[in-house]
Amino acid sequence: MTSGLAERLAAIRLRVDIAARNCGRDPAAITLISVGKTFPAEVVNEAVRVGATDLGENRVQEAVAKKPGVSEARWHFIGPLQRNKARSALDVFDVVHTVDRFEIADRLQYLLTEHWPGRRLDVLL
Repeated sequence: MTSGLAERLAAIRLRVDIAARNCGRDPAAITLISVGKTFPAEVVNEAVRVGATDLGENRVQEAVAKKPGVSEARWHFIGPLQRNKARSALDVFDVVHTVDRFEIADRLQYLLTEHWPGRRLDVLL
C-alpha cells in the first residue's frame, strides 16, 4: 500500500506548472517547498524520496529533531527567527525566509563569520 505522496506531489507540480505558464513564467524557475510542520521524520523522508527536494519548517527545534531522520534535501526556515535560535537555525537550514530585522541579519552574519567562514546563506528579506 502506498501513501499517495508521489501522486499528490505530481498533482501539485502540475498545478504550479499550469499557473506559471498562464502568467508567462518558466515553471522551472519556481521552487516548490514542501512544509513538514507537525509531520514525523518518516513522512518527510518519504516526501523527499518521491521528489520533494526543498523542505520548509517554521520551528527551529522541530527541524533540529527531524533532520537526522530525513534524506538529503534543501532546508528552508519559514517561521519567525528569534535571535537566540539563530545558531541552531544555521546548523539546520540552507535558506532563511524570514529575516525581518537588522538585528537578525547582523546575528546571522556574525555567526557565519565566526563559525562557518566562507559559507553563504540564502536569505529573504
